[in-house]
Amino acid sequence: LARQFGQMKDAFGLTLELLGLNPADNQGVRGKAIHFAIALGEPEHALQIAEDYPDDMLVETTYGRALALVSLGNKNRAKKALKTAKKSNSHVVNYLLHPELEPPEVEQGPGIIHGSPEEACLYVLDWGDLWNNIPGAIGLLKQGSV
Repeated sequence: LARQFGQMKDAFGLTLELLGLNPADNQGVRGKAIHFAIALGEPEHALQIAEDYPDDMLVETTYGRALALVSLGNKNRAKKALKTAKKSNSHVVNYLLHPELEPPEVEQGPGIIHGSPEEACLYVLDWGDLWNNIPGAIGLLKQGSV
């Protein structure tokens, strides 16, 4: 929403403030902060945030780490990060490479299941355009899907 209204810089600042108040980040704000940093042309900052959560398997963190590394031109580390990201949700790559795919029907329940196609679709809806705009990002996905 912040990106649609040109308020991404403000939203990024707010996510950083929230992370400062709640470093354990039980709300998942870190994923948005990582992607806001990349979108604002600050992939080093994005990577720094991701590195603060080294064992994190949140889909936004794992794929955000890979995207930040692609942005920085570090293909070897990006490939390794993508392998880890696929462990968090293997469906994301397919939806990023094939945007024409129909999203799955969301089952009724308390939330989105980690690693599910639904989670992948939500990630791609939020951040797929960023992957398409970072030079080399889609190429990395294609290499990793072979």
